[in-house]
Amino acid sequence: MNPEKIQNLFIGLLAAGIILLGAGVYVLSNQLAEVSSGVSKIEGGIMDQTAPASEAATSTQDEAMMNTEETMMRSLDRVDLTMTGAEKIYNNLLSRADGWNEDADLASAKTVRVMSQGAILTVPYHDEWGDNMYRVTPYETDSKGELLFGPLSIWSELLGPHRYGSFLSMDKRSQADALADPEYTTTNCSAEPNPAPEVVTIGTYSAVKFQGVTCEGSWVGYEVLGDQANYKFVSAPETNDALLRYVIERAVLM
Repeated sequence: MNPEKIQNLFIGLLAAGIILLGAGVYVLSNQLAEVSSGVSKIEGGIMDQTAPASEAATSTQDEAMMNTEETMMRSLDRVDLTMTGAEKIYNNLLSRADGWNEDADLASAKTVRVMSQGAILTVPYHDEWGDNMYRVTPYETDSKGELLFGPLSIWSELLGPHRYGSFLSMDKRSQADALADPEYTTTNCSAEPNPAPEVVTIGTYSAVKFQGVTCEGSWVGYEVLGDQANYKFVSAPETNDALLRYVIERAVLM
């Protein structure tokens, strides 16, 4: 092969290589551009998702979060308080009495079901009972086995702290025996006799209603006549008849 042909062949191969190299660079450049565009879109999408839709939306979300945190902090900061606990810090509670909550409104109350002494009771309560330091428990059981419920009052210096309502099961007895019970008829610290006990109906239950005045204050109560036992509900010295009837109407008694 003469030198001229070899030179022409070399030049042709070199030109073809340059063309192929240019094509490869072009394709690679386009691919890099597409990748860069995709990354930009992804970043833009992330920015769009994380950025607030508006300052108003951000403000609303922040406010809701702050309110939730404040509510949680108030709940965590408050100490659960029973009547027994209140007796130990009674002087401290009296000094805080202006901010004490013992809301007895039944329409806005929450409820909790509790099994006690063979009965199932639906007990009303308010989260706001107590104050910003103490949260009154919905119910408690005292040393005598009585179930105590309702608001915790701290106003009587004679009685000390006490719950509005109490519940205690009794041995089964007749309606006549309940009506004749001296506890329900005896006058105590009052010139006026106690009102005579009477039979009433509350929901599906028959009960003997009794009321009177003692040295500690007034009281009202019901002895509900069950099939296997009787059940005494008492409110004193706040004679909260509505609270007792509310619990009796919803009770499951034996």
